[in-house]
Amino acid sequence: MDSAPGDAGEHAVYHPGGDGSLTATVVEAVAAVTGEEPTAMEPLGSVVDPEALEGLVASLRRSSEGGRVAFTFAGCRVTVTADGAVRVSRPPAGHPPVTTGEAFQAALARLLREAETNGVAVDGGWACRDGSLPTWGIEIYEVEE
Repeated sequence: MDSAPGDAGEHAVYHPGGDGSLTATVVEAVAAVTGEEPTAMEPLGSVVDPEALEGLVASLRRSSEGGRVAFTFAGCRVTVTADGAVRVSRPPAGHPPVTTGEAFQAALARLLREAETNGVAVDGGWACRDGSLPTWGIEIYEVEE
């Protein structure tokens, strides 16, 4: 596994046919972000079928369109792309992971309140990019109820 730790988490590269499996790469990258020993973590198989993950990434690699697969493991968001990049990030302290629509709405409301409290003008259109997800366009406007 080649890795490059960063503020957003760990970026590792899985080398198909090389040393180690995709499963081991994911577990090691998550362990690096969380500070846990890989053997102390829940098994990856409790959240995703490792064989299915390997098969899906192999299929993405063969596709001319590429792609990615993402899932939550050990409180972290794991994204594996067709080129073998494994990106791991976790929410900042005090921010629970967003795993449902309700959690997303609560996190967005918390973010908007924090921005408004700090004098950030949130009205308007925003392009959201973090390098591991598609670019999302978001429009924020006040709703009169």
